[in-house]
Amino acid sequence: MRLLRKLFGKKALSPDDQIGESIKLMVEICMEYVGFDSLEIDDVYIFITIEESQYVNFCYRINGEIVKKHKVNESLTSSVNVEPERQRQVLETCNEEDNRSL
Repeated sequence: MRLLRKLFGKKALSPDDQIGESIKLMVEICMEYVGFDSLEIDDVYIFITIEESQYVNFCYRINGEIVKKHKVNESLTSSVNVEPERQRQVLETCNEEDNRSL
């Protein structure tokens, strides 16, 4: 436990708690991407794999349909920025958060 405190600050989080916090932040980042529109967004799906390299991606269930991140404007009543640069920012932030929890 001392090692965990030393590595992660005064209040040591268990590995499960660290992963939970990272997931929570990634969901918040993905909800920010769609303007925090929780009335239209049914679910957020975040895909993470760590094999030879790390891969992060996300999509949504909007009004009962699976919608890829670059097509959310087709399903939302308010348009959001879906430019490739914005998508890259979200993916990079999620990737950083995932690395933090490892």
